[in-house]
Amino acid sequence: MAGDAVQVAPHVYKVVLENDHVRVLDTRAEPGGTSDMHGHPNMVGYAITDHTWDLTGPDGTTVLVAVKAGETFYLDAVEHAAKDVGTGGSHALLIELK
Repeated sequence: MAGDAVQVAPHVYKVVLENDHVRVLDTRAEPGGTSDMHGHPNMVGYAITDHTWDLTGPDGTTVLVAVKAGETFYLDAVEHAAKDVGTGGSHALLIELK
């Protein structure tokens, strides 16, 4: 399993709440910002700003993910490296489920 997102990329992920059920991450990146390979459990996200990320899995496959401000999304557990490829940076909340 890849490293914990907060430990791998503390410049991107900040824990704002953690208990026995969830961990909430405040996620911010500047345009071109990156985070090395890391993992997340199942999670729900809420986009505060529009953002576009290029996500690369452990096998090298890449997926472009674009999310609009105000959108809520769900992701199964995942390992990836990430790069903000948008022009305005990004801000989102990620609620990791335990």
